Amino acid sequence: MSDLIQRSDGRDEWATPWNHFHNITGWWGYEGTTNIDVFASAQNSKCANFITPEMDAFKIDWVQMAEQLGVDPVFWLQPPYTTPIMVAAIKRAWEMAERGGKTIFLLPAFVDQNWYHELILDRSAHRPTKGRIKFEPPPGIIPSSPRYGNI
Repeated sequence: MSDLIQRSDGRDEWATPWNHFHNITGWWGYEGTTNIDVFASAQNSKCANFITPEMDAFKIDWVQMAEQLGVDPVFWLQPPYTTPIMVAAIKRAWEMAERGGKTIFLLPAFVDQNWYHELILDRSAHRPTKGRIKFEPPPGIIPSSPRYGNI
């Protein structure tokens, strides 16, 4: 994954539960129209089209991929929550936005962090989720809930 390393222990591969995906995309008016899941796998993708770690979302042009697939450039992004990867993913989404892409993010609500103030607070519409999301773990990982909410 470019010069960033995704954890190999599965901790970066948790899936958003379907009901939360539908609620979040629906709230923003994109339910059923989110076309590419960035940072996904066949096991956890929420869209028919997705970018795997092997494909490298930092090297692929998401907007161009949408054009090649004949779909609108609307992306679902629940990046790995490892901070350097997450921050780079948010920056990459802003690059795609400059070219007409629209990204619906699911991020940890770390409102005290510099990345939140620099990349989210004044640059996007956002709202917190109600309660904590119980993400779906990858095989072999014990289910648990994060100790924080999401935006």
